[in-house]
Amino acid sequence: MWAADGTPPSIPMVIDDGIYTTSNTSLHASWSSADGESGIVEYQYQIRQGSPSGSVIVAWTSVGTTTEATRSGFVSGSGKTQVNGLTNGVTCFWEVKARNGEGLWSASGFSDGITVDVTPPAVVAVTDDGPSTPSTTTLHATWTPSSDQQSGIGRYLYQITRDSPSGALAVDWTPIGLSTAVTRTGLSLTSGARYYINVKAENGAGLQGPVGSSDGIVAGETDTTPPILNSIFPFPGPQLYAGGTFTISVSVTDTDPSPLEYQFSVDGVVKQAWGAASSYAWVTSTIMSGPHTLLAEVRDAGGSDALAQSVYLYLMPPELP
Repeated sequence: MWAADGTPPSIPMVIDDGIYTTSNTSLHASWSSADGESGIVEYQYQIRQGSPSGSVIVAWTSVGTTTEATRSGFVSGSGKTQVNGLTNGVTCFWEVKARNGEGLWSASGFSDGITVDVTPPAVVAVTDDGPSTPSTTTLHATWTPSSDQQSGIGRYLYQITRDSPSGALAVDWTPIGLSTAVTRTGLSLTSGARYYINVKAENGAGLQGPVGSSDGIVAGETDTTPPILNSIFPFPGPQLYAGGTFTISVSVTDTDPSPLEYQFSVDGVVKQAWGAASSYAWVTSTIMSGPHTLLAEVRDAGGSDALAQSVYLYLMPPELP
């Protein structure tokens, strides 16, 4: 004769997908329970936020005898209002109960909580050791600490490139833990070439932030004499009419062989970022007449110089009939 089952199933052991999730649209968990007499015939789960006893965002849902679930539709505690995704930074808990063949329910089992983090960490500001270094085997840089409110900073990674922050790789992305400085030795740098140290932070959820870059350092150079900007062309004059295109160029005095880089700005806005081009084509077809400020900058391994010049764009006079 079959004996009645008077004991409920064991409390389900519930496992979510770790400490953090980078999704705010779905959650997943698995679980297990046992009943030696009449077996498990149904599982139900609900999801809470904040704590195991916090507000319910998914009400009790039956999944039959399935021992895992992925939930992507979240409903408020009232069961009436659809929520567009999980709140960034919130910790979610799965609650699961099991029913045996006699209709007895187990006590609830809970996951240990999973925190939603969908935002990457902040960018860092990277500083190298100045305009130049005599070494062709070693580079050093420091950077400001990043921040991430949800999962914190898990590690930093650095990269070294040549000629620009997106230039040829000298060192590919390398993790360096939580250190905010790096000294990379054993390099084979080209004397006279400019190198950039790029750094990004990775948070506890595995999201990587934007890349911060140093302003470049020339290897194998002992140049300590900066270039001198003598003048900027065009000079102020009545020949400057709004609507035309003018070549902004500079006169530079430099007594060493270090490669020069130039940058041009108009009215405080960079128009041509650091590079080897020594002039900039200023198109004024959409520029209003009136006073404007031109800024030219030049640098090499020995340092930098800058020179500003005010110009006035005149209205083009009407053509004579």
